[in-house]
Amino acid sequence: MSSRLVPRHQISASQPFFVASWILCGIALILLIGRCYAAWKLLGRQRADLYLAIATFVVGLASMVVLTLGTVQGLGQRMSNLAPRQAYLAIMYGWINLALALIAIGLGKIAVVVFIIRIQGYSVYDPWRSVFLWFLAGTTMVVNTIEVVLFFTQCWPIQKLFDISRKGVCPGTIIVVRFGIFQTSWSGFCDFTLALYPAVLFWNVHALSRLKRLGISILFGLGVTAAILAALKGWKIPLILNTGDATYELAEIIVWHQTEMWIVLIVGCLAPTMPLFRVLAQKASGLFHVFRARLKSHLHSSNTETGQDVC
Repeated sequence: MSSRLVPRHQISASQPFFVASWILCGIALILLIGRCYAAWKLLGRQRADLYLAIATFVVGLASMVVLTLGTVQGLGQRMSNLAPRQAYLAIMYGWINLALALIAIGLGKIAVVVFIIRIQGYSVYDPWRSVFLWFLAGTTMVVNTIEVVLFFTQCWPIQKLFDISRKGVCPGTIIVVRFGIFQTSWSGFCDFTLALYPAVLFWNVHALSRLKRLGISILFGLGVTAAILAALKGWKIPLILNTGDATYELAEIIVWHQTEMWIVLIVGCLAPTMPLFRVLAQKASGLFHVFRARLKSHLHSSNTETGQDVC
C-alpha cells in the first residue's frame, strides 16, 4: 500500500455522500425543532414519540460526527491513495457509522409507530393493529441490532476488519452480506407498510376533515422513499466483500444508510409538525392580505392624486 497522503482539501467536504448526508441532517434538525415547538408551545404536551424522535436525531448526529472523522481520514477515497494509518481509521469510522445508522433507523421507526398508535384514537380501536405495528418496529430494531453485532464479530481479531494486512480471518463477512440483504429487504417492507398504513387507517375516519386525512396520508406516504432507499441499499451490500478497496466501497454503502436514516426521521416529523405549518400558513396569509390592502390603498391614493393634477 502506498504511503502517500491524499491532500486534506481533497478528502473533506468534497465527497458527495458527505455533503448530501449533512444537508439531510440539517433538514431533519429544522423539522425536529419545528416538531418540538409544536409539541411544547402550541399543543402544550410532549409524548413518547417526540422523545424517541429526539433520541433518533442524537444517534444520527453521532453517526454524522463519526462520518466526518472518517471522511477526513479518507473515507470515500481509493484505498491505494491512502497511508496505512489513514485507511485503518477511515475503515474503522466507516463501520461505526454504519452501526449507528442502523440503530437510528430502528429508533426512527419505533418513533413513527408510537405516533401512529397515539393518533389511532380517532379510529375504532383495534388492539391487533397496535400489535402489528409493534411487531414491525420491534423486529426491525432486533434485525438491525443483530446486523450491528455481525459487523463487529465477522473478523478475528476485530482489528482485521479495519486492517486487511493484519493476520487473522474473516469467516463472518459472507454472513454479514447475506443477513444484510435480508435486513434491507425487511427494512424496506416495514418502510412501505408504515407509509401506506396511515392512508388505509384514516381515510374513512370522519372525525378528521378530508383535507387532514389527505395531508396525513401524503406525509406518511413519502415514507415509500425510505423503502426504495432500503432496496437500493441491499443492492450495494455485496460491496463489503471488496476488502481491497474498503475505504471506497464502504462509502458507497454508507450513503444509502445515511439517506434512509434521515428520510425516516424527516417523514416521521412532517405530520407531527402540521400544527406549526398551519400557524405559519395563517400568519403568511394574514401578512399577504395586509400587504394587498396597503397596495390597493397606495394605488387608489396615487390614482386620486393623478386625477386631481389633471383637473
